[in-house]
Amino acid sequence: MVHHLGMSLTAIGNFLQGNRMQSRFHQEPMVQAAEILLEEIGSAGLIAVYRRWYTITSNVTETGEEATESRYCLGADPEMPVAHVMANQHYQLLLTSDGEGFSQCDGFRINRWRPDSRGGGYGSFIYLRDLNSGQIWSSAYRPTRKEPDSYQVVFAPDKVEYNRRDGAINTQTEITVSPQDNLEVRRVIVSNNAEKPVSIEVTSYLEAVADSFMADAAHPAFSRLFIETEYIGARRLLIAHRRKRSPGDPDRFVLHGIRVKGGLPENVEYEIDRRL
Repeated sequence: MVHHLGMSLTAIGNFLQGNRMQSRFHQEPMVQAAEILLEEIGSAGLIAVYRRWYTITSNVTETGEEATESRYCLGADPEMPVAHVMANQHYQLLLTSDGEGFSQCDGFRINRWRPDSRGGGYGSFIYLRDLNSGQIWSSAYRPTRKEPDSYQVVFAPDKVEYNRRDGAINTQTEITVSPQDNLEVRRVIVSNNAEKPVSIEVTSYLEAVADSFMADAAHPAFSRLFIETEYIGARRLLIAHRRKRSPGDPDRFVLHGIRVKGGLPENVEYEIDRRL
């Protein structure tokens, strides 16, 4: 704004000309009338403080444990998705009733996310595919947007639970944040209520960022250039590392692993090509 430019020029001129503007200011009669205040010295004497003593009495009421309530959302694709936040001291997780959301640790986003309530496609997702019929759906409503036969979301203080039924297949997904460690756990339980056996392929997906939201939103294509990935087969673990742009930047890693009941899964495939 123009007055900011004027203030800057005045300050520069005052500095270069030996505080000339300050001298001009004190030549003003109204300022001279109050110059004595600049000579004022704080009193070193004692200050008396008067106290009025009073007593407050109250009835003591015993209270029990605070009741915790869960929120329930029925049906998929509401007009305005409901959000839920879980966190520990460093790690935060936001999830919506549709299944979108983001994770972050100490202000750095784990996955790419945009505040777009209708566009879809931002979050950490789990896809399921029936190898017999070829049908594909996600553990929550998004990102596939396949209409389930029934859909319920439970927002509890310690976890978020997505329940959906597609034909004879029930998919239950529980997501929680560790209270001690900087990690989240997503457990998927698939149940077949039909007499005929089925084979279900489960795929997890996220687009690792390991950077602040503002830095990623400013230039996402440029941000992707600094992410490198590695797969540790013995641990069924994908590691994403953000390369440093300057020597003072901290090392940032995102770990994404998978476990099944009984230990490590077999027949694990992975894809780290960001062009796909």
